[in-house]
Amino acid sequence: LYLGRLFYFKACDAKKNNHNLESIKSILKKTILYLPQHSDAYNDLAIVYCELGKKEKAIWSFELSIHFNPMNLNALNNLGIFLRKFGFVKEAISCYETIYKLDPTCINSLSVIAALYGSVGHIDESFQYFQRYLEANPRAPDVLNNLGVLFRDCGNFVMAKNCFLAAIEADKYNIMAFQNLLY
Repeated sequence: LYLGRLFYFKACDAKKNNHNLESIKSILKKTILYLPQHSDAYNDLAIVYCELGKKEKAIWSFELSIHFNPMNLNALNNLGIFLRKFGFVKEAISCYETIYKLDPTCINSLSVIAALYGSVGHIDESFQYFQRYLEANPRAPDVLNNLGVLFRDCGNFVMAKNCFLAAIEADKYNIMAFQNLLY
């Protein structure tokens, strides 16, 4: 147990000091040898595999991390980012829905889900998730801007303009909302 923790801290230190990925991977594997159910070690290993371009091993490591700690929101978020990056939108949505179910205060996951649904043309679902987010935080400038983009893409320019203006009202330095208003 002690050696496993020692290896994990060594891996974290190596990552912090920008050591090469192969050495970090090796240290994390030693950690897992001594602590075979260490959720964070699997999550970190998955990130290393992502950076090495080993998709299958990354997914497997993320899934093991979540298996050993189903409440590991960090691993779920990282898996969602990874899946989204490689076009697995349905699976990414599932990750973010799980995050929200586990922690309803994590409303950013609603915005991500809304954007994911919008990216694949599921407009109604996207609107529903944006609405749920805005019910919890009605003055979120980034979300108002994203909702404006969705309205604009659907051809509802009046609602888009209103959303961009609301985003600017909430944050007068929101450059994206200004740019979208001019678009």
